[in-house]
Amino acid sequence: MRKICHHATRKRAIDRIQLKDIFQAKCIGANTIGVKIDKFGVVPDSLLEELKKAEHRSVPPKFILLVPTGSNPTGGTATLERKKEIYKVLL
Repeated sequence: MRKICHHATRKRAIDRIQLKDIFQAKCIGANTIGVKIDKFGVVPDSLLEELKKAEHRSVPPKFILLVPTGSNPTGGTATLERKKEIYKVLL
């Protein structure tokens, strides 16, 4: 994570992220922002809403960390349809 975040100022995070991930982000100066999840992972509308807020504040994210298969700690796996929805949000 250190290499990815080296110049990052923002980190997107799910609402059930593990404390060790938040700690790692804080150690390198990245901020975390919660995004709602359900049993299929990140909720696309929530991700879009947070991206719009960041754009409005003129602080776009440097990267977005998503775990679409076997997300820890929930174990959730995104369906193909959910992955496509998230992809559309990120384009």
